[in-house]
Amino acid sequence: MDKKLFIGDAMAFLGLPGELPKVEMGMMPNLAHVTCAPPVGLCVKHTGLLLRAIERFKVELARSGGDQVVIASKVTDLDEDDRMKVVLGLQNMPDDINHTALRQLRAMGVRVLALAYDKANRYGSGCLNLDVGLTEAGRGVLRCMAELGFILDLSHAGHRMAREALEWIDRKNLDMEVMASHCGCYALYPHIFNLPDDVLHAIAKRRGVVGIAGLTFILHQENNGIGPFFDHLEHAVEVCGKNNVVIGSAAPYGKYMMKEEQTAFVKMNALLDPHGTLSTRSPSHALISQGNLYKFAMLGEMPVEDIFGKNLLNFFRRSLPVD
Repeated sequence: MDKKLFIGDAMAFLGLPGELPKVEMGMMPNLAHVTCAPPVGLCVKHTGLLLRAIERFKVELARSGGDQVVIASKVTDLDEDDRMKVVLGLQNMPDDINHTALRQLRAMGVRVLALAYDKANRYGSGCLNLDVGLTEAGRGVLRCMAELGFILDLSHAGHRMAREALEWIDRKNLDMEVMASHCGCYALYPHIFNLPDDVLHAIAKRRGVVGIAGLTFILHQENNGIGPFFDHLEHAVEVCGKNNVVIGSAAPYGKYMMKEEQTAFVKMNALLDPHGTLSTRSPSHALISQGNLYKFAMLGEMPVEDIFGKNLLNFFRRSLPVD
């Protein structure tokens, strides 16, 4: 595998989705933002359960990766060496979150937070309710997040909530970095998981990054190939500029056969999309069905080194705390 190309993935799975991390050195990105606890289930009902899930993830990451992996919770953790850098994030906000719990998350190394996954909650809504806006509780959480230096992730956010969150941050002059770790372009394919151009542009205007996912079902109605992935990349570059677009594959890294990926897909689909609202399908990842990320990174006519790694590195260098 050619490791000369620095690979940064704004939404990576270190192993199969739904399982504890499994680090296979030589098959991992150089820099990865990962989900360190499930976005659905009891973890989003009780902060205590969420904290325990995060600790379990960290213990397994340390066991599997050893001294070849470092959790990047501050800028100096991104120092250039051969270790893989992992930024911890959450795709949903617990119902009982408060300032104390946010401080606990920060102390555990979590640096990226989303307000909602798919359904409506106390703070707004994810992609199942595009017209639900940011709530008063959501505004309060954003204020606390800004005080503690968290990065806001607008992936799979309801469109109205995303717009109102960005407007609230600007109106209150909150010192907060924003990203969309994994999404597609709604203008190309109107899947509810994707974000409209005005939201993508607003993120880029704040020097945030937009990660294009390799999820087949959000990129095209039926095409499972790699073509739609590059179509969304190119559109995002047009809307956001080449320095604000990254890879947010939402794909697993490691040596996996298609059968294993399909088994994991069925398991995760039953948990995340039991009613078929997201119109998921298998193969769920164009990046898997077309081979490993490293193998097609040189395809297309885009600034490969920036989009496939350096843009994400630069974003975290200016977004993570100094200490």
